[in-house]
Amino acid sequence: AAAPASPGGCRAAEVGGIAQVDFRLSGTRNAPLLRGNAMVTGPRFGEANPPLLRAAYDYADRTARANVAFWRLGEPVLEIDATVPFDLALAPRTQRRLPGPIEIRATADSAELAIIEAFTNSVRSTTGAMSLDLTVGGTWDDPRLSGTAAVYDGRTTIPNLGVRYSPIRGTATFDGDSLIVERLTLASDEGELAIEGSVRF
Repeated sequence: AAAPASPGGCRAAEVGGIAQVDFRLSGTRNAPLLRGNAMVTGPRFGEANPPLLRAAYDYADRTARANVAFWRLGEPVLEIDATVPFDLALAPRTQRRLPGPIEIRATADSAELAIIEAFTNSVRSTTGAMSLDLTVGGTWDDPRLSGTAAVYDGRTTIPNLGVRYSPIRGTATFDGDSLIVERLTLASDEGELAIEGSVRF
C-alpha cells in the first residue's frame, strides 16, 4: 500500500524488490572478521526502477572494504569501490574512524537519473542520464576529491513547487575539497536558470 501523503502533498516512495543477503561474522569481540554479499533484484522506489544492485564487503585488521554496483543488461552502470580505516569492534570505542589513507572510487556511465528518487520524495517522474568519475583520497580529516560529473537531458518534476524542469544539463569537476559547477542549466515553461560556482565540503 502507498504511504500517506506528506503535508506538501508528495507521497513517500513505495519500496519493492527481492533481497538476498549473506552475512558472516567471526573473530573476537575486539577484532571481528566480517564478509558477505547482498543482491537486490527488481528494486523499486515509487516510480523509479533502478537496475539490479549487487554489493560485496569484508572487514579485517581494522580496514573495511566494499564494492557496490548497479547493473543493467549485464553491464555495471554505477559502481563504488571503497577501502577505509575503520574500527568495527563489537566493544565500545570512543573513535571509530582511524588514521590512515581512505580510497573511494565512484564511476557511472549513462546511469539513470531516476535513481535519485530512491533517496528523496521531493522529485517525481525523473528521467535522463548522468556520468561520474569521482576519486576520494587523503584521510578522514583531510579528504581530497578529484574527477568529473555530468548530467544529460535530465527532466524532473517538483510537486511542492508545481513545476517541471526540462531539460537539465550540466558539468562539474571535483577538486581538493570542492565541487566546481562549470555550468548547470534548468529550463521550464517560465524560463531558464543557469548556475555556476562551487560547493566546499
